[in-house]
Amino acid sequence: MNGWGMIQGTVDKADEDRYRVLVEAVTDYAIYMLDRSGTVTSWNAGAERFKGYSASEIIGQHFSCFYTEEDREAGLPSRTLETAARDGKFETEGW
Repeated sequence: MNGWGMIQGTVDKADEDRYRVLVEAVTDYAIYMLDRSGTVTSWNAGAERFKGYSASEIIGQHFSCFYTEEDREAGLPSRTLETAARDGKFETEGW
């Protein structure tokens, strides 16, 4: 299983539209975007396939729901957002 997530910074409308058209066609990878606070803002068919949430279920939810309770207690979601803020993005592969 492959997954990929990215924190979005400031993008213009044309870039956002191009991104959505591209990732909506991808089904072999889970691709989604988060805002700076960690809220899911986009979700492709691959993400639905691999993570099990439909776009209507997950968009607007905090991405920490992808982590185990143990990982949340250890602060992994917060560290992910800190990395994204510092580096401009955070990418990961995993389940």
